[in-house]
Amino acid sequence: MELKRFVRRGLFNESRSYRNVLRFEDRPPGRILMLLEGRARRKLELKPGRNLYENYYPITFIGLEDELLGRVRPGAAGVYPGSHYCLWETEDFMAALGVQPELARRAIFELSRRIRIYDERSHTTAPMLRREAEIEIGAPSPELADALYEMSFSDSDEFPPHLLERFSRTFEPGAALMRQGETSLELYIIISGQVEVFRTNAQGQRIKIDELGQGELVGEMAQFDGLPRSADVTAAGPTIALALEPSNFHVLFQLHPKWSMKLLQTLAERLEQRRRDLENIDPASIRSGDSWLE
Repeated sequence: MELKRFVRRGLFNESRSYRNVLRFEDRPPGRILMLLEGRARRKLELKPGRNLYENYYPITFIGLEDELLGRVRPGAAGVYPGSHYCLWETEDFMAALGVQPELARRAIFELSRRIRIYDERSHTTAPMLRREAEIEIGAPSPELADALYEMSFSDSDEFPPHLLERFSRTFEPGAALMRQGETSLELYIIISGQVEVFRTNAQGQRIKIDELGQGELVGEMAQFDGLPRSADVTAAGPTIALALEPSNFHVLFQLHPKWSMKLLQTLAERLEQRRRDLENIDPASIRSGDSWLE
């Protein structure tokens, strides 16, 4: 994807030597580092005496999750010699996300990929970091496309009854919406009820990591990176959810910018949750060529 077309002239830089270009201190720096070519590295302080180091490759955004969450972990981000990059003012970048679906899609993909990397831990590799999404979007349902187009002119975010009737699914308590490791692409918007999210770790322990309720999304990562499901999601009680294939959700994504921001906020919170999980683990369990603890 050619991201340079989203950036104003005069913002590009080329590094001659390794240099820190973004510092994270008491609050978000107000800028986002977009790496176009080359390699970058970020250091994050998980807690006193425990640091996480991450390598980044094109095309990535560094600091986006901090701006979305409104808080930071101390550290810095730097670029290696020969790297091409730009520093976007946060206000300009967020405005661009709202009007450029392709830019928002890339940002969502990048946050999803970082979450996958944390989940894999010892299996983190450069090819995983550099992997591009391979998803066939396909043509949307004409009925859904027409209804969502009409919604784009309305102040209401409620889905029309005829769409709910066609695309919603009902889940009894304990029923699975998705299972860890399976290949499926549906994204669910919870209309009523609640779901629980469980992940089985490398030691075979099944751990509850989240609860989601009305209006929240689940299953979004697979729609943007095409990888197997990262967790089990089951209904905690009687639950109704709107099930959207990639072709249908991407119509909603393009017509309603609020969904891209909602997805980005959700992913930023999950990314921070993964970092909290790393605070007390054995550093050897995540050491690799591209992400490591000290």
